[in-house]
Amino acid sequence: MKCATVPNATQVHYGPAFTPQPAGAAARKREREKVQHYTFNTTLPERRFTPFVLETMGAWGDSAVNLVRELSIEKTDTRSVKDASYARIFEHNVRQVAFALQVGNTRALIKLDHVLAAAQVT
Repeated sequence: MKCATVPNATQVHYGPAFTPQPAGAAARKREREKVQHYTFNTTLPERRFTPFVLETMGAWGDSAVNLVRELSIEKTDTRSVKDASYARIFEHNVRQVAFALQVGNTRALIKLDHVLAAAQVT
């Protein structure tokens, strides 16, 4: 059985098939899967498909970061990352998305709690 040492904690044991991955690995994999699944959208000139993938614990896929960056640039006066307001706008947008992710996680946990209570599983 593989083990990983967590700083200031006990050891975490993984099953035999589990291999720890760096943060963002699942997001990058899911982005590739979405692009393959929705390739018909990427070939139509009037449409642009951007996979927007976030891991539950907060890691972002590269396409998600790039999309938020582009949207943030569009909100600046000069349409440039060099605009003084860009960093503030980008940070605001990232926080809004992170907040929405956490709200979604919370709703999923509440729903799970209700399902478990209805099934009387403890």
